[in-house]
Amino acid sequence: MRKILFIIPILIIISGCSKHTEDQGTVSLVTPSVTVTNAVKQTTIPSKEPTPTTVAQSVEDITGNMDYSDNSCSSMEGSNVDAPEKSDTDTGSYEALPFDEGISDILKNQMEQIKLGQKITLPKGYSLLEYSEGDINMDDQKDIAVVIQQDPGYASGSRCIYLFIQNNGKYNLQNVNSKIVLCSGEGGVWGDPYDSISIKDGEFHVYDYGGSADRWAHDYEFKMMEEKLYCINIYSGNITTCRYDLPNGILEKMSYNEYEEDSYVSTDFTYSGSFILDHKISFEEAEAWLEEELEINP
Repeated sequence: MRKILFIIPILIIISGCSKHTEDQGTVSLVTPSVTVTNAVKQTTIPSKEPTPTTVAQSVEDITGNMDYSDNSCSSMEGSNVDAPEKSDTDTGSYEALPFDEGISDILKNQMEQIKLGQKITLPKGYSLLEYSEGDINMDDQKDIAVVIQQDPGYASGSRCIYLFIQNNGKYNLQNVNSKIVLCSGEGGVWGDPYDSISIKDGEFHVYDYGGSADRWAHDYEFKMMEEKLYCINIYSGNITTCRYDLPNGILEKMSYNEYEEDSYVSTDFTYSGSFILDHKISFEEAEAWLEEELEINP
């Protein structure tokens, strides 16, 4: 009897709950389905997964109509970002333009400012990278070499050397070369390979240094012969260095195993050979990595 009395209230409660929910019209005990109420009808559930086409279209909407052919953001339709301005010397393809023919006269007219390290005026897109003074032709008058760069100096051929010979206070253009100085993009992992230029004891030197784990370096040595500047030696390598004696066609490999006063000193000659050189190489003809063009005798 007590069990029956206990069950009856439970049935009454269940019956009341069932009647209450039926009046609300939201939950049915007969089926497990759920109907969204008016309070949450604003939230919608997608009927299917997004297709790859939808994703691709969204990426296109973000990037707009960009042109990657010249490694620049020259076309950015649909974007609020302005494309960077190109300089007058920027071709967009890492190829240097011919140097302005008026630069030599501009430098000649500003020699005093250059020697004093003062700022000089150059055409737009050009800058002075370095200069060096010294007596090249051994007439007891200081000559000057100037390196001019087409900014930013990344393109091959974007750095040019102008060499001026002094004659009683007046400077005359002697040589121009835009092939011997490496650009900033040709140094490998080590970065910009340009080191320096120098004039000393009647010789003009161009130095570079680059590479990664395998480092390399050059010292191109030029000297005035028969009133013209010629390449006479190339030092190529690092700790073990090859010396190319161009006038005599002699190749020597030297091992630098002593270090004195901030420089290595050669003490051992590990190899001596020769190479064929059809003609003298003038300063105008000289190019970076010139030694690779020499035919070495076995």
